[in-house]
Amino acid sequence: MGKIILIVIILLVIGTYSIYKNNDTDLSNLDSAGSFIGDLANWFFQLGKSTSNTVGYAVHQEWLPELNNTNSTNRSISK
Repeated sequence: MGKIILIVIILLVIGTYSIYKNNDTDLSNLDSAGSFIGDLANWFFQLGKSTSNTVGYAVHQEWLPELNNTNSTNRSISK
């Protein structure tokens, strides 16, 4: 479990750095820092929305195999 959390943290740091570099952000400038925070919040929101959609799709899938009724031991035997 610890490795999964570490991987998630690394991916979040890489994503944050990517937003920082792609926007050529100057964090000492208040307007630029505000824009960076807005872009980062939007990215987190979209990440959460995508994760929710993916998990919702996976939850609604039929994961159990179909039962074969011909091999059922609970059926009645006619004499």
